[in-house]
Amino acid sequence: KEISAFALTGGASGDEAEDSFDFDEQKMEGALDALAGEAETLNEDDPKAAATLMRKFSRLSGLKFNDGIEEAIGRLEAGEDPDAIESELGSLLDSEDPFVAGSNRDPRNAAETRRRKKAPRRDPTLHDL
Repeated sequence: KEISAFALTGGASGDEAEDSFDFDEQKMEGALDALAGEAETLNEDDPKAAATLMRKFSRLSGLKFNDGIEEAIGRLEAGEDPDAIESELGSLLDSEDPFVAGSNRDPRNAAETRRRKKAPRRDPTLHDL
C-alpha cells in the first residue's frame, strides 16, 4: 500500500448539478456590494438603466447570462417595451438558471486546468509504512 496525499472524486456520484455551476462567492459579493447603491437609486421606469445594471453585474461577478436573458437585456438596451419582451421570451426568462454553467471559469486558465489534471507526481522521499 502507498500513502496518498490527495483524493480524486472525478467519478463520484452525487449531486452533479451543484458541481456543474462554478462561481466565486467573494467575486459575487464584491459585485453586489459595488452595485448596491446604484440598485437602490435605480429608476423602475427606465429599463435601459436596469439592463445596464445587469451588464455591470455580469462583468463584475464574472457570471454570464444564458441566451434568453442576454437577448432580453439587449432588447431592453435597444429601448424595446419590457412587457413585449416578457410576452415573447417568457419561457426563456423563466428558466431555473439565468446563468450559463461554468461561466466563471477563465479560459486563460485552461493550461493551469490541464496541468492539474495530469497524473500526480510521487514524492521520492515518501516512505511506505
